[in-house]
Amino acid sequence: MSALPLLGKAQVYIGLGGGGGIPNEVLFRAAVPLEITLQENISIQTGTAFVQRENTEVLVNLSRSRNYLRPVINYLELPVLLKMNLPFEIFDFYGFIGPKVAYGVQLNSTYREDNRLFQEHLNFKESNISRFDAGLSLGVGIEKKISRGNKLFIDFRHYLGFFNINTLEGEEIFNGGKAFTIGFMIAL
Repeated sequence: MSALPLLGKAQVYIGLGGGGGIPNEVLFRAAVPLEITLQENISIQTGTAFVQRENTEVLVNLSRSRNYLRPVINYLELPVLLKMNLPFEIFDFYGFIGPKVAYGVQLNSTYREDNRLFQEHLNFKESNISRFDAGLSLGVGIEKKISRGNKLFIDFRHYLGFFNINTLEGEEIFNGGKAFTIGFMIAL
């Protein structure tokens, strides 16, 4: 059986989702997921996401002249996830796994001076932090079909960074994190 007939019957969804992390590795996540159903319980999910990641390991690269506290990297991410559904009467349970690539659009850190907190935009190159990241996303969730084939979902995601974002020799810095996402998908 060729893949073309399967794609001819594919259901396509587009949606919106958002959430945050546990504890603070993922501060905020907003996504526009796109899902293509390949077979009854198997689909590919992709789409873009804006993710704020706190990574205190970045502190080793920042100037000691300031008392930096919370380095945050804002990323645009593109996952390609294999999603498998297990249908139940009331809802579907699902799991997913796949690679993710990311591009850092902004690097910030708060710092303390004279008992006040300030935020500073930092330069990736001067901070010896790579803009690029790549890794593996995996997770589980539940979804509920509602009117007209649309669906609501909530999932738990875990990200394992495989790319050392430190451009200096020595210390390795990897991104990671866990996050909940809640959202909806519209059948096209």
